[in-house]
Amino acid sequence: MKKDILTVLKKLTVIATAAVLLICLSACGKKEAKEGGPKTFIDVLDDGSVVANFDKTEKGTGGGSGITIEEGEYLIIETALTEGEVQVRVVRGGSDIDALPTKETDTPATIDSVFEGSGTTEYLEINPGNYMFNVMVEEKATGTITASNKPLSDN
Repeated sequence: MKKDILTVLKKLTVIATAAVLLICLSACGKKEAKEGGPKTFIDVLDDGSVVANFDKTEKGTGGGSGITIEEGEYLIIETALTEGEVQVRVVRGGSDIDALPTKETDTPATIDSVFEGSGTTEYLEINPGNYMFNVMVEEKATGTITASNKPLSDN
């Protein structure tokens, strides 16, 4: 019995060491992304734009980030997908991805579309406020989808 406990403790030590190593490697990967290394899956740029990067990303992979539309601005979604389809949902009500999700019936999506290929879609009638920008891969995808806000005077 004592031998079994020691075996279990050794295995737990190996698992804990692997977990710490994985966390360290994850932190290094995030640092490299900002220095031109591998890109993160979804990122907020300095100008407030949100970019989702896909590299043969499998179906079912998703992510989200907050985006704010100010008074006198509109939303632009630019797609540059070389393969696949990605569902984009923009839901009013927050920019905190750690907040508890609301029921879909409580806050219906402002935008809920599947995108493929390349192009630019402008949404001029979105009310100012904080929104969640969510992406979900519908079919293995490669490329990017960017959400940004522009002043109405640019239109």
